[in-house]
This record gives sequence, C-alpha cells and structure tokens, in this order.
Amino acid sequence: MHGGDQAAQFIGQGKVTATPLFMASVAATVRNTGFEQPIILPGQHQETAPQRISAPTAGYLQLLMRGVASGGTAAPRLHGLSGVGAKTGTAEEGDHTNGWLTAYDSRISVAALVEGGSSGVDSAGYVVRRLLGGS
Repeated sequence: MHGGDQAAQFIGQGKVTATPLFMASVAATVRNTGFEQPIILPGQHQETAPQRISAPTAGYLQLLMRGVASGGTAAPRLHGLSGVGAKTGTAEEGDHTNGWLTAYDSRISVAALVEGGSSGVDSAGYVVRRLLGGS
C-alpha cells in the first residue's frame, strides 16, 4: 500500500469495504459497550467478545453518536427520535457516490446503504428513520 492509498483507507475511502450488516453491528457494539454479533434468525447462537469496551470509551462513542443524531450530520432525518445514536457516511466508488447511515435506539441497531445515493443522510437516512420507527 502506498502513501495515498494508505491515507484514503484511514478515512474510510479507497479499498475499505464494510457491509450494512457489519455497520449495524458496530452501532450495536457502541450501544451495548461490547461486541454484538448480528442476529439474522431468532434463536441463533450469538458469539461474544472476550472483552467489553471500557466505560469511558463507550461513553465517549455514545456521546458522539447521539450528537450526530440530534445536531450533527444525521439530524435532518433522526432529530427528535429518543435515545438514538448514529454515524453517516459516503463511499466514493468509481464515478458515483454511495450514501450510508448506521444508527441505534434502545431496541435495535440498523444500517442502510444506497448505491448512487448523494450522502448518508439524504439517501440512507430515510431508510434508517423508517426502521427506527419514525415516519
């Protein structure tokens, strides 16, 4: 990996890939202060991590994600929903942009990716709001 490629990957660009299911797991991990394997089928065995996130780190991440939802980049779609934390993003791929957003509330963690979307909030934000129970 060369300097330019390495820098791009450090900020989530370049060849970094993550699925919406993975990003929903990240949101759940922040909410619950430890790794949360996604549950696809009811009753599925759920792996646990050997260690939880430290309380100060978890609290800081939760504070940041709540700020994104209430007054940051996700606020246009998620403001007003109680107990929500979020992270928005875009992923440039070739000649187009994909918008994504992951979020959690007290009962569920979700993520959406819209290929060809303009930004996370302006494309995936509508999907995530609906999944979190907002209209």
